[in-house]
Amino acid sequence: MTQEFGSDHARLARLGGTGALLSGAIFLLTLLYTYGYLISLGLTVEMLDDHEQLLPWVARHNGSYLGLWWIYLASQLCLLPVPVALHHRFQHVGSALSLVGAVAGVAAIVVGIVSIAINAATAPVLGPAYVAAEASRRPRAMSKSLSVGSRLPASPIHGHPGRPFALKTIRPGAVWMSTVGRVRHEFGL
Repeated sequence: MTQEFGSDHARLARLGGTGALLSGAIFLLTLLYTYGYLISLGLTVEMLDDHEQLLPWVARHNGSYLGLWWIYLASQLCLLPVPVALHHRFQHVGSALSLVGAVAGVAAIVVGIVSIAINAATAPVLGPAYVAAEASRRPRAMSKSLSVGSRLPASPIHGHPGRPFALKTIRPGAVWMSTVGRVRHEFGL
């Protein structure tokens, strides 16, 4: 029984280590994809902070932009076993402390996954809505984009200002559901 317990710990440690290494490698792929491929399509670093420039680019290169989010999703999914493996490794130091760390780690990864889903779901709507809008309505379309983006916890390339945990987990889903529906209705998509 003791030998079996030890092998479970070893397996969990390998899974956590492999997940961390894969996540890091895939995140590097995210950077290469962004600064190699997406830049070659005309994306600039300045666009990432300027929705007036980014949204038309997203409308033209929607599939490529979504590829960025899918690669980033893969890196986040690989992280899921890491906090649990770390908890098992360090629970002898303080089981309550390592458990809190594991729960917080898994929650942070889940929040990251939710933000990726929101970005992937809203980009195909907001980019074309901005381009299709009359000049007088573009500020409204851009405000929808800013409304979604400012509530997301992070992007794969740069972070957004920190928000309380409840806002990071609950508000993005509500914003996504209401914004996508309103944008589709308002801009006839």
